[in-house]
Amino acid sequence: MGPVLAAIGRPGRTPRIVVVPCGRLGIVPWHAARAPREPGTDTGPEHRYACQEAIISYAPSGSQFRHATARERMPLTGLRVLVDDPELDLVWATIEMEALQASYPDALRYGQSSAGSSAADAPGTPEDLLAVLPGGSAPAAVVHIACHALAHPDPTRSALRLAAPTGAPPEAGHLTVARILDSTVTARRDTAGPLVVLSACETDLSNRDHDEALTLATALVSRGAADVVGSRWAVREAPAALMMAVFHHFLTAHGRTPADALRAAQLWMLDPNREPPPNLPPALLYEATRTDLHRVHHWAAFSHEGNPTTAEETDDEVTAVIKALERRKARGDRLGVATASSRLGMLLLREGRFDEAVAAHNAALDVWRELGDGHPLWRTALHAWAVAHNERRLRRARRS
Repeated sequence: MGPVLAAIGRPGRTPRIVVVPCGRLGIVPWHAARAPREPGTDTGPEHRYACQEAIISYAPSGSQFRHATARERMPLTGLRVLVDDPELDLVWATIEMEALQASYPDALRYGQSSAGSSAADAPGTPEDLLAVLPGGSAPAAVVHIACHALAHPDPTRSALRLAAPTGAPPEAGHLTVARILDSTVTARRDTAGPLVVLSACETDLSNRDHDEALTLATALVSRGAADVVGSRWAVREAPAALMMAVFHHFLTAHGRTPADALRAAQLWMLDPNREPPPNLPPALLYEATRTDLHRVHHWAAFSHEGNPTTAEETDDEVTAVIKALERRKARGDRLGVATASSRLGMLLLREGRFDEAVAAHNAALDVWRELGDGHPLWRTALHAWAVAHNERRLRRARRS
């Protein structure tokens, strides 16, 4: 990660990285990659983590990354659903639900314990959850699930352990990857998607087939979620409940996007001078005083899949690249013009502005032809043009 961060870092701006790993690299929490502190620095932590330098998201493939980036988010003011542990043996899940009700006071509560106050709005069966996911009868904007989960050696059998229907065996409460995908209504790219938080063990882990990894998290993105937060390993209950409460605080009180809010929660865990957000239950307030929250196993399990950006950020980036392009044209920097035009084309493609993207890539290719096709970036530029051209062709075909 060090060379990547060094290459894309810009003063005054936190870079965004989307990791599309290959093979067994897909199980690595790259946001927890660390480097020793700068030589000659005698104070501060011994290491700095990648998430302290960048906002890091994940995607199982370039195709899912493109689709997720083009998907808008449903407003957080829409329907919110909190799903509590139906097996009633995760004590901290109930405390977690209590904390989240401060952020979402009108949320529906699924599951038997439902924070121990009033009756649940639904039992929290797989059918209840599928109804509020994309393609369901009442899609929610936010779905937070705190329960047991299992990453199965057969990825299609990885499952959330939800409530079984009355009279059915416990296995009937397992919502598997296969069932999530079998129930999928093909999501249009211009349909807004929800935030789904999987506060459970191993929900973004594949035990095999790590290329284009199929996990509960990536299955939900395929189903139409804009953002999914999942975990890479078995998390400790109390620190996980605390971090989830802090994550939703940054999401709602600070207006952060999910990728930004997750990073902010992880930085909060790393901060020895952390201040707890308001309205935490007493048990979580006590947990916030722990001196070991900075340890990797307490905060690094959770990762973000889905849309890594905001529309505002993309607009700002487009404007900045256009200005940089004009400056390079003015000083006759042909190599700079080529690279900036290619960058502009990729940003416009990410926004779904296909005609403009193709035009920008055409401009880049014109300059590359002048410079000679022996340059190592020539093939990259040609491939980017082909992707934009193909996306435009597919869009026109759908319209006709």
